[in-house]
Amino acid sequence: MDHRDTANACYLCYVSQAAVNNLPPLLFATFQRQFHVDIFHVGLLVMLNFGTQLLANLATGRISQKIGYRRSIVLSAWCSTLGLLLLGLLPRWFGFSGVMAALLIGAFGCGVGDVLGSAIIQALPRTSGKGNPMALLHSAYCWGMALVIGLSSLLFHLLGLDAWPVVAWFWALFPLCDAFLFLRVPMVSMEDGRTDGTSLRSLFSHPVFWVLGGMMFCAAGSEISMNQWASLFAEQGLGVDKAVGDLLGPCLFALCMAVVRTWYGVSGARIPLRRVLGFSALVAVLLYGVAVFSPNRFVALLGCAFTGFAVALLWPGTLSLSATVLPHGGTMLFGTLAFFGNIGSTLGPQVVSLASSASGDLKRGLLLAGLFPLGMAILTAFSGSDGS
Repeated sequence: MDHRDTANACYLCYVSQAAVNNLPPLLFATFQRQFHVDIFHVGLLVMLNFGTQLLANLATGRISQKIGYRRSIVLSAWCSTLGLLLLGLLPRWFGFSGVMAALLIGAFGCGVGDVLGSAIIQALPRTSGKGNPMALLHSAYCWGMALVIGLSSLLFHLLGLDAWPVVAWFWALFPLCDAFLFLRVPMVSMEDGRTDGTSLRSLFSHPVFWVLGGMMFCAAGSEISMNQWASLFAEQGLGVDKAVGDLLGPCLFALCMAVVRTWYGVSGARIPLRRVLGFSALVAVLLYGVAVFSPNRFVALLGCAFTGFAVALLWPGTLSLSATVLPHGGTMLFGTLAFFGNIGSTLGPQVVSLASSASGDLKRGLLLAGLFPLGMAILTAFSGSDGS
């Protein structure tokens, strides 16, 4: 095995994260019917998921120092596997509380894998000056998201929605395979200073770091708010059939993101990243408006989907820009930015949930979420020079 296998293991790690993060939103309406909970309680699942990932981001540095990078990334894969397995088991005995417990375990695995996957992929030796490994890594998440939504929709159609625990067990195979893969692939030495990077105090002393943190917060809120609620929005807010809504909403959203991130990852072109991020954020604001205000439900659904084009580069682009602006940040930089990102991932969907619960209209919640890309557009103006 060589470093290409290590990169492939990192890609599979992000596909596994896509399964943990995107299977439950497909079942939000099912959870409401099966466990008799309202939209506020469903929103708690999103907060629990990304809130746990946030705490895991903070703990990753210490965990990797204690047991090493290989054991840490394997631990994350085992936790993701266990979370998906328990998602199909615990609700039988504990109802909605079982769903929450399973998500907590899987989310911890995602949080650790998110930080370590970025650090490992960034540390791998570059065999070519072309391409952006960080964007490719995050494109793997998007392709995984599209695969999870598309294949899960097919399985729901063939097996029926009542068979969703079996679908959860199927997706558990992916992090399980990744755990065994990470036991064998070569790992780049993390002791040469390239990945450990600077201290937290040093990062905090850079004003641009706080701008970049704010950008990560807004990037995550822009992406996850639409991603987590698109399925329920299509099914309940627009009255579209579930299979059609999932394919034209969150699945097409994921494909749009995947195409843009893959293009950026393999093109190797030096684009004015800061300006592209600002423009993309403004387009996202416009598309949020289309989703909320369009009187045609299919146009609104396409507004949800095409938001994927606009938000695709916001998260990986901010990470790439950060690596350029703060080149010695290393694992501490990635871990802290992931922390900011998961705050946005936690609060963004929760803002949608609270606003929707208060108004009784999911569109009101999505309208409020449009403030995240607006904030992103403003912050990019203060983020330093362009990166690639």
